Amino acid sequence: MGNSDNQPPQDQLKEAIKSAVSKANHSLEKLQSNFNEWKKPVVSTLQTVEDKSAVVVKEVSNVYQRRHEYAPEIIGGTTLVSGGYFWIRRGRLAGLLGGAMGAGAAYAIVYDEFQLEKIPDVLFGPKK
Repeated sequence: MGNSDNQPPQDQLKEAIKSAVSKANHSLEKLQSNFNEWKKPVVSTLQTVEDKSAVVVKEVSNVYQRRHEYAPEIIGGTTLVSGGYFWIRRGRLAGLLGGAMGAGAAYAIVYDEFQLEKIPDVLFGPKK
């Protein structure tokens, strides 16, 4: 057993603490390097998604602001998609009703029949 038997207990304790700290630091260093290797591609992907999302949000906002220019297309498309979906899934009558409801919702949104900012208050009640 060599040196540890000849040393006083305090020195042995100090050596044990130094060894434990060294091993902990080495483990933390490995953990940090593994984390950084994992983090770099994730951060890169998130940055790309964030950049692309900003462009999409800007475009959607522009289209929403100009929705009055495309009212017939929006209402007609919504009617066909919602009506067609319900027609296929539930039948003729459900398709007609679904198309009418889709058209009504699209009309209300395009021509500001209700304000979108107030929808959460209508659905969930006003904030207190």
